[in-house]
Amino acid sequence: MSLGEDVLWNLHRRGEFVRLLDEARTSRISVVRGTAAERLLVAHALASTGKVTEAEKLLQRLQPKELTGEDRPLSHIALGIVREQSADPEGAEKEYWRGAELARQSGGSIAGLWAELYRFRLLAERQPADVVAAMMPDLRRKVLRSGDRSVLAYLHMCIVVFEGQRGRLEEAQRHCGIVEAHLASVHNYSLHCAHQLNKGCIYFLDGNLVAAKEAFDEALRLVDRTEIGRAHV
Repeated sequence: MSLGEDVLWNLHRRGEFVRLLDEARTSRISVVRGTAAERLLVAHALASTGKVTEAEKLLQRLQPKELTGEDRPLSHIALGIVREQSADPEGAEKEYWRGAELARQSGGSIAGLWAELYRFRLLAERQPADVVAAMMPDLRRKVLRSGDRSVLAYLHMCIVVFEGQRGRLEEAQRHCGIVEAHLASVHNYSLHCAHQLNKGCIYFLDGNLVAAKEAFDEALRLVDRTEIGRAHV
């Protein structure tokens, strides 16, 4: 791994997409410059911050043979985010599934779990409650087995959304507490920002405007590092 890749991976793991893109500009990473891993991390950050046209250009130029290990599932996650933001949920779901399947075929990975969680979140927003609930036990076992606090937090963030959509606001708030317990040891700005947005929505729906404002204010404080959810705060 090059020094540039190491820097970008660290920023990626911390969800500091603004700094990651600044670093990429400084290093002049583009569709024809930089390692495959560097270009992929930049594409993922661009997709995550809503710059889907630029992200897609980078992803289209990446060749599967250039990518190995965690990179391959991550490429499908990035494509899935692009499809979601282009109002193509079916295409997004297929990309997340492909990312999870690639990871499974190679023995499993954290990137594969992320792909499964992205797919689960998407389905939780679109499928009947019984279909989504049936997916939870197997996914929960995989996430618990990983022991990774980030994916544990994100699983419960998905459940917050799921319970909130069903009007089970007390249960959604309970899962907000579980998310915060996991995030206490996770230094990922995008996860913290997304959680505060979820939390603010749940408290707003519950009529607790003071708690909702506190959560949205915290999301606004974090958004300069991530660009996640800027349009909503």
